[in-house]
Amino acid sequence: MFYRLRQIRQTYYPKLTAWEIAWVKTVLPPAAFALFWRQEQKEQRHAFDVASAIERSYPELSYEDQHTLLTAALLHDCGKSLRPVLLWQRIFAVLAAFLPAGVRTALSRSKTPFSYPLRLAAEHPLWGAELAREAGLPDDCRRLIAEHHQPTTYLGRILQTEDDKH
Repeated sequence: MFYRLRQIRQTYYPKLTAWEIAWVKTVLPPAAFALFWRQEQKEQRHAFDVASAIERSYPELSYEDQHTLLTAALLHDCGKSLRPVLLWQRIFAVLAAFLPAGVRTALSRSKTPFSYPLRLAAEHPLWGAELAREAGLPDDCRRLIAEHHQPTTYLGRILQTEDDKH
């Protein structure tokens, strides 16, 4: 529950420091940094927090796995940059996760204001993977972005765990 309060605080105070931006630049190649920079500040803050938690919490990863995972963490929500999202829509999408799957599916297919945030939540990983492809990122990184809500790999489960915490 406390992490949700932290998320609310970060929504109102999302800016990254100059040091944090410099760190992101050391992880991402220029085209990927441009993609990171396209995200809203709150998405940048969230992505940075997820990536830095991964760096701190998983020192046993190989350099290659860690770099792939950090890159994916910094860009895992970049697909949201294609569509505007209001605060109430973000909150609704989080709360809707507690609804039965059938109710979520019916709402996402409905022609109501509630369908948009649910479709965005479901589709932004695929949009992000496509943006990552256009930025020239490798397959393993794009796969992590695409599956960050439903991971099939060990690295994907790490990303999902840290994403859920932050």
